[in-house]
Formats: sequence, structure tokens, C-alpha cells
Amino acid sequence: MTPIVFQRTLLLGAVAAGLWAVPASGVAQQPPPAPAAVLPWWQRVKQPLAPEIETALAGLAAKVTPLRKKDLTEFMQAEQDWLIQTFQLNDEVKGKALKAAADQAVEESIKPYPQMLTETHRNRLPAGEAAAAVAAISRWEPEVLAWSRLVLGCTLPDELPVWKDAVKAALDPTQLAAWEKRRTESREAWDKQVKACITPWLNAGRMQAIAQVTTRIDSMLPIMKLDADRATRLREAAVRAVDQLCGEEEMRATEPMGFIVPARRQQFVETNPVFRAYALDVDPGSRPVWRELVASVVSPEEMTLWEKHLAEQRAKAEKEIPGILKLSLDRVRANWEKSLERDADQTVLALRLPKERLKTLEGVKRTVLERAEKRWTAQATEQLQKMEAPARDEIIKRGRGYYITLQNDDQPQNDTEWKKALEGLITPEERKQAEISSAERKTRREDQVGRLVLSELDRRLAFTSAQRTTLLPLVSKAALGDSRLFPSEPTEYGYDFQSQNFAAIAAKVQEADLKPILDESQLKGWKELEKAQAAEMQEKSPKPMAKPDFGTRKPEPEDLEQMVSSFLYEKSLARQTNLMNAMVTAAEDAARVTGLAPDRVARLRTAARGAVEAAMDEWRPTVDSVVRARLQGATVQDVGQRMTSIDSYYFNMYRSRKTEDYPVWQKAIKTELSPEQFNKWEGEQKARQDFQNEAVAAFVLAEFDRKVLLNGEQSEALKLKLAVVIRDYQPDLANYFSGSDGVPWYLQYYSMLIPIVGVTEKDLKTIITPGQWDAWSKSNEFSNCMSYWSGIEQNHASRVRDKQ
Repeated sequence: MTPIVFQRTLLLGAVAAGLWAVPASGVAQQPPPAPAAVLPWWQRVKQPLAPEIETALAGLAAKVTPLRKKDLTEFMQAEQDWLIQTFQLNDEVKGKALKAAADQAVEESIKPYPQMLTETHRNRLPAGEAAAAVAAISRWEPEVLAWSRLVLGCTLPDELPVWKDAVKAALDPTQLAAWEKRRTESREAWDKQVKACITPWLNAGRMQAIAQVTTRIDSMLPIMKLDADRATRLREAAVRAVDQLCGEEEMRATEPMGFIVPARRQQFVETNPVFRAYALDVDPGSRPVWRELVASVVSPEEMTLWEKHLAEQRAKAEKEIPGILKLSLDRVRANWEKSLERDADQTVLALRLPKERLKTLEGVKRTVLERAEKRWTAQATEQLQKMEAPARDEIIKRGRGYYITLQNDDQPQNDTEWKKALEGLITPEERKQAEISSAERKTRREDQVGRLVLSELDRRLAFTSAQRTTLLPLVSKAALGDSRLFPSEPTEYGYDFQSQNFAAIAAKVQEADLKPILDESQLKGWKELEKAQAAEMQEKSPKPMAKPDFGTRKPEPEDLEQMVSSFLYEKSLARQTNLMNAMVTAAEDAARVTGLAPDRVARLRTAARGAVEAAMDEWRPTVDSVVRARLQGATVQDVGQRMTSIDSYYFNMYRSRKTEDYPVWQKAIKTELSPEQFNKWEGEQKARQDFQNEAVAAFVLAEFDRKVLLNGEQSEALKLKLAVVIRDYQPDLANYFSGSDGVPWYLQYYSMLIPIVGVTEKDLKTIITPGQWDAWSKSNEFSNCMSYWSGIEQNHASRVRDKQ
């Protein structure tokens, strides 16, 4: 099924304008036949496309069908197993009958699937050249389509008579009732989930469609000079037209969800939470109920006025649209050209080829860009032509142009001719070498990402060296395939690696694998990682406060003070919780490493609470004064909004020293641990810090690798240089970016590559090629990192002087 978004434009004006044609003489003529209604997508897809497209779709269906059939077969096997185990069906004859019925049901269920898949997927294809559609089909992944894409006209095997009859024959009345109850409960639960998926999408689309039709009616009223009664009747017709459309779309959207096997349902729901992937694309103005009512409400003379107005608007739009698009096209084309050049640069960079080879691409690049420009201009023009005049006038008034994004398959970098030209740029031997290099780079990143994830978990749960060694392969495996840590674009930047992602990866590791490795408190902490990170998010961004309702009472100054105090208490409680979690982890770490006696552990916990209170005693008054200064002049009515807008920076930066540096903790740790135990614990802390530094250096290297495509030798050489930079500058980097919502600097796109500029240019140029240096030194990331580096160096020099 295609993505379901309400179209931005309705054809209501065109439909209405076509109801009558009145000549210039003013003599009313018989109205011509009503224009044919626009076919909904589920009817349009019945019409075959070009032969080469149909061949490609049939080939795709041939690959996807066995995968879907496998799901159906496994589902029916699970149904048989449930029946046999639940009702102790040990009769061999009954078992064979159920097996035969299940196999037949699967065959009947899958029989219409290839054709239905072909039809439904026609609506996903880009409009225009057949070659572009065929190229798009070639990029679709059969494994994903087998479960993620919906098709019409298919039924699960357990709903077919052949299976139901076999079950009825195998069960007695009591067993049959239990089976029916299970089926009913399962169906009702799934229907509830389906409703939850569809309702938000449907409600949003309905509101937008009504707003669009209402806007058009609002434009019609002053032109036609309709009275209030007729205006009301038109609005009622519009609502009925939208309701009719939404009812049909809801039915079409619900039907194919019944063909998802239970084992895939949760996966589908998580992937398509609000049904944002489908196209509700029928014009409500084409509904018969609307056309009929317009004909009964509007006279031919009034329609003539409206038709004249539309003609004037179209003529005006034809003159204005080229000017709007001219403001945008140069910038859009420049972005496309940059994207094509990046593709080409990556190709020669990976193989260390001379840039002269790229000259052969110039002609193809011009052709591809011209083709994309025509597609873009045609689509943008169509959107602007269909747009309501007030909206189009607002765009013209702003004078900033008009921007649209081509579908992925229409983008110039996915143009078939461009892809072929890139392939022809290198020899088969070079292509093989490029594939080997890419595979090596992927393997390196898997190790680098695994270390980073484990390091982030280590910061929260304090593993021992032995635990880290055992956990690393488990965590690395859980991280594999996580698109958030394995970006598909080689040079895609401009996003952060959110810390909550690591908790989600940790959740993939099986508890049975963790139990032999972690102690009880660590295992509990591992399970509660997501909850702990939710608490941190609460500290960073407080929930919006509702406007107070004092009834008829006039607000007093005490009310304002109470709201501010409650806000500060919330922030203080969240921060205290996070600090306490960290200090308790430190106490447990000391006990774990040294085998500390329970009574000594209890005293360390008490000291940890004391250190947190000491830290909070310094934090509270500073934050209190800053918050109140920012709320100066606030009223009871606006204080909630102003408090919500206070950036988390102001709550993270005021921390004069680390919690573990407070005397109460330092004294306790040296009192409760013997010198040997203290040295052992310090050694474990150093090992942890070393591991974290190595993990950070590895991840920085992985990100730089994406930018310049290192080979194995270069990666190893630069790894040593980066390790020195991270070791020496990690505290300075951490302090420099300490106010950034608590997200470490190496997880933020604007700072993660800074250590690369910490390697001297001379040293870096001995490792990477001139082409790689050129790609790096001309990048936005390079100039951004250089702008930070001088300040970080100054902080580093000052810190080193203070230690001497």
C-alpha cells in the first residue's frame, strides 16, 4: 500500500466549475454531464502499467511470495501445535487431517497474493519514466516487503473454511468453544491495536480535508454572494463528502491488516505507529453527495461568476509561478549537484583513484540534473496551481521561493543513468576491491560501536574488567543493525547519537546471558536503564505546566511563589535522584571490586548520600537565584510557560566539583577500604577510564572513517594518535561541553570529530592521502571543529598549569 497522507490540494473548484458552462451571452445552457469522479487508489491500481514495470513487479512478487508463505506456514504450524498440546489430540488420524487442512489453507491463502502484491505496489511507484519505476522496484527489499507492506484482497489461512471445518471435525463441543473463545479474544485484541494505529491518521486527515473544503467554500461565498442558508448547506455537504471518503479509506486501510500473522503484528505496529506511510488521496469534492448538493444550491449565473474567478486565478498563477520557482531552483540544483559530487568523490576516495576520472561524469551529471529539474519544476508547478489562492499569495508575499522534496526514487542520485555511470567509473577489479574495503570498514565499525555502547553502559553500572570482557560480544551483537549507530549515508551528519538508544540496545541482551556475569544490583540496574534515562529526561525538560485555575478568586503573590517553588522542587528532586544513583553505583563498585564487608558497604552508602546532599547544598541556591532572575516580572498566568522554556543548560552547568570529590565521600572511602583495597579499586577505576577513553577514540575514528574512507593501515595508525589526544584532552572536552543537556561531546555531531584536529596537520597528512585530506579540510565539520579547538587548547593549558 502506498504512503497515506492527505493531499494538500483539493480539486473542488475544478469539479464545481465543470457543473455548468454559461456562454458570454448570459443565456443559460443545459449543464454538461458531471465530470467523472477521480478514481480512488484501490481502483487505479487495477490498471496495468508499462510492460517493463509489470515484469519488474512480477519478479519482485516472485521473491516476496515465498517469504510471506513461510510466515503463513509457521503461523499454521503454531496453530496446530496449540490445538494438539491444549486438547491432547493424540489421535494420529486427527493430526494428519489438521496438517492436510493447514497445508491446503496456506496454499489457498497465498494463491491471490502475487497478483494482489503487484497491484497494491503500483501505487508506490514514482510517476514519469518507466525506467525510474523499474529502478525503484530494484531497490525494494523483499525481506522487508514480506511483512511490512500491506496488500488488499488476501485472507489468513485460519479464516478459511477448509481449516475451520477441519478444526470442528477434530474437537468436541467444549473444546470447540474454547478454541472459538481464544480466536475471538485474539481478534478483538488485534482490532483494538489496528484501531489505535488508524484513528490518529484518520482523524488528522479528516480535519485537514474538512479545512481544505471549507477554505474553498469560504472563497466561493463572496464571489457567488450566497446567503447564510445556502452556505450552511454547502458546508454540510462538504462534511458528508469527507465522511464518506474517510469511511472508505478506513475500510481499505483495515482490511489488509487482517493478513498480518500474529508473530509479525507487534513488529508492524512499532514500525507504523500512526499509519504515516499511506495515501488518502481521493478528492472529497469529487464525492457524488457534494456534486449533487452543489447542483441544488448554486444557480448557473452564480457558477459563471465562480468560473470566471477561477479563470482569473489560474491566469494569475501561470504568471507568478515561474517567478516563485526561480527563487528556489538554483539552491535546489546546487544541493543536488553537491549530492552527486559526493557520490562520485566517495567512489574515487575509497579506491584512491585520481580525480581526473570524474571528468567522464560531467555530461551525465548535466543530463541527470536537467531531468531532475524538469521533474521538480513540474511537481512544484502542479502543487502551486492546485494550491488555494490565499496560500499561494502568502508564499509570493514572503518572497523566499517555494521548496518541495522529490520522492527518493526521483532524486538525481538515484537516477538509473547516474548509477550506471558511477558503476562504469571503475573496473570490475576495482569494484571488487571496493567491496572488500567496505566489508572491512563495516567490521571495524561493528567493533567500534560495540565498545562505545558497552562504555556507556559501564558509566552507569560500573563493570569490572572481567565483566567487560564477557559482555563485549553480547553488547556488540545487540547493537548490530541498529540504524541509529550504523547510518546508511557515508557522510551523513547533523544528528546526535541519543543516549537513550543505548538502553534500548541493552534491552536486547537476554537476561539468561546476563545472570552469570552481573551481580544482583547490576542486573537490576541493567533492567531499569530505560527508566533511569526517562528520569534524566525529566530533569532536562520539565513537563509543561497547566494554567492555574483560581475560579473567581483573584491570584495572590503567594500563588506565584508556590508555582516557582514547586518547579524548583521538581528539578531538585530529579537532579538529586540522578546524583544519588551515580554515587550508589560508586559505592557498590568499591564493594564489588574489593569484596567489602556488608557493614562497611552500608557506611559507604551513607557517605554517598552525604556527598549528594553536600553537592545539592551548593547547587540549590545558585540555581534558585538564576531561575528567579529569569522569571523576573512573571505573572501567575505566564510563569508556567516561562519556566518550561528555561534551557536545561542552566541546571547542568552549576556544579563546582564532582560529587565523589566532596570530603565526606573521600574520607569514607579511605576509612572503609584498606590501603590494598583502595589501590585495587583505584586500579579498576583507571582500567574503566582507559576502556572508556579507548571506546571514545574508537568511535571518533569510526565517524571520521565515514567521512574519508580509511583503509585498515590508516585506521590503526590514526587510532594511536587519537588515543593520545583523548587521553590528554578528555577532561577539557568534557568540561567545554558540560552544559549540553548532559549528552557527552562525542555523541553530538558538532563536537564528535574535534579530536581529529587535535592530531597535528603534519601527523595527519602522513597517515591519510591528499585526496582524503582535501575531503576533510574542505568539509563543514573541519571548520566547525577548528573553531572550537583553540578554546579547548587554552582550557587544557590552564588545567595543566593548575596541576603543577
